[in-house]
Amino acid sequence: MPVSKKKLLKAYFILSNIGMKVPGKLETEPVIKAIQSEFHLPIVQVPDNEQEQYIDDFLEIYAEGSLDSYIEERKTRVAFYTSPEWLALKKKVVKIYGHRCLACGCEDKEIHCDHIFSKVSRPDLALDIRNLQTICRDCNLLKSGKSIDYRDKEELMLLQAYFIDEMIANRPYKYEE
Repeated sequence: MPVSKKKLLKAYFILSNIGMKVPGKLETEPVIKAIQSEFHLPIVQVPDNEQEQYIDDFLEIYAEGSLDSYIEERKTRVAFYTSPEWLALKKKVVKIYGHRCLACGCEDKEIHCDHIFSKVSRPDLALDIRNLQTICRDCNLLKSGKSIDYRDKEELMLLQAYFIDEMIANRPYKYEE
């Protein structure tokens, strides 16, 4: 039995309200995948006869308020990751390391700008370019909050070259006495 449009709409609205990129169409499978992705659940195919129960469970957990702290934390996270400072820094990091995962080397997957030391453990390094690296979504999920630096000497030299270029670009043309 298909999931009712009313239930799908509720789940879709919840995901949208917490800042989640929601699927373009109001269909069961994309909404379930969005729930799995947002809450870091395994992305699995839910059998047709279990889809309604899956959506019901999600709506019940939401109604109980069990997701309230997560939602508040999510809003803070969205504000950080959409800030002009973060977006500019992320662009620089991708420019330095390229569009590739420093952990597995792939170039064809979604690339994340990862904090080597998490924002929770080292909030002072949240906007420090020396604490950032590019890794794919899969490797980022595997890393899961651990402090792992995947950069090798070559990447660290690229970072050093970036700092030298910045220093030269910001050097005054005239020396005043």
